[in-house]
Amino acid sequence: MKRVILKSNNAIGDTVCISSLIKPLRDLGFEPSILAKPFIFPLFEGMNLELLDNNLINLKENEFLDISRYWDFNPNSNPMPSEFSGKEKPEIAHLSEWMGYALNYYYGLSVHSSKEDVKVLLTKNEVIKARNLLKSISTDKPIVALPLFATTKNRNLLKKTIEDLVSEISAFAIPLFLPTANIKNIPNAVYLSDNLPLRETAAILYASDQIVGVDTGPTHLANAVLQGTPDYEIKGVNPSKGKVLLILGSTHPSVIAYSSNRVLSRRKYKCPLAEPCGAVGYSCLEDAQKRFSIPFYKSGREGDASGCIFNDYTQSDVSKCMQEISAQEVIANIRAHIKDIN
Repeated sequence: MKRVILKSNNAIGDTVCISSLIKPLRDLGFEPSILAKPFIFPLFEGMNLELLDNNLINLKENEFLDISRYWDFNPNSNPMPSEFSGKEKPEIAHLSEWMGYALNYYYGLSVHSSKEDVKVLLTKNEVIKARNLLKSISTDKPIVALPLFATTKNRNLLKKTIEDLVSEISAFAIPLFLPTANIKNIPNAVYLSDNLPLRETAAILYASDQIVGVDTGPTHLANAVLQGTPDYEIKGVNPSKGKVLLILGSTHPSVIAYSSNRVLSRRKYKCPLAEPCGAVGYSCLEDAQKRFSIPFYKSGREGDASGCIFNDYTQSDVSKCMQEISAQEVIANIRAHIKDIN
């Protein structure tokens, strides 16, 4: 088999989605390798993959396939071409499908990847360990894991909304923040250690009773372990993707949601853009301005490349579409789906 090196951008969500490319590449007679930072490697355990440390290996551009190039197509606002997707009517597609399209467009590989193939495999012992940890936190209340922190503020909730959400959840469940949480010391919240290994974080997501997340890497990770891990029939563990609630503003639901996920998206705020603009931050503002024929304003936060069409975005904490999602509607959705684990 001919080796194909897939270069990760080291974002957890994108790297998780690389897993959807493994099977179709092998079906074409290629053996994929992953070029990434070592902290990502544990996600691919059990997949029989060659993992290359990009801190140690310097490759020329023509020696690897850059999966991040799918952002060139502005996936939140552009439909997948019908001649590639095979669908009569072009539709907005999932990130994993866009990765396959990028491999086809830029590298000539006929890869048709699917969000159903985004998988991370956990062992039974890892799931049992995670469930025991959650039981040590609470024996009588459900655990609601909260991957609520994205790298760009156009995907985040207001701090006040998060605080209200935690306060409301704590009345009937345990609000649990992952190591990625960047708002500390919220009353009534339980925080996992920032030093928790990535696979243990993944197992805790799998074993949690509910998962409420924004467009961020751990949300993809949650779905990946729910899709890739067998149902070990462990008491108190629900392996359904229906326990995942996505809170989205600038992200098109089809780009990130997996089958059976629940979605709250731009419920009250009427943005004049016909399609969400969530690619902004991964693609540049100039691309967005050309795509939508309207100016975009910079984040104003150091290291944040996102933008928004509203000129107060530079001074604001999050985008308007995320501001308008209330803690109350999130709580109503959780209450409608959560079950006690007595």
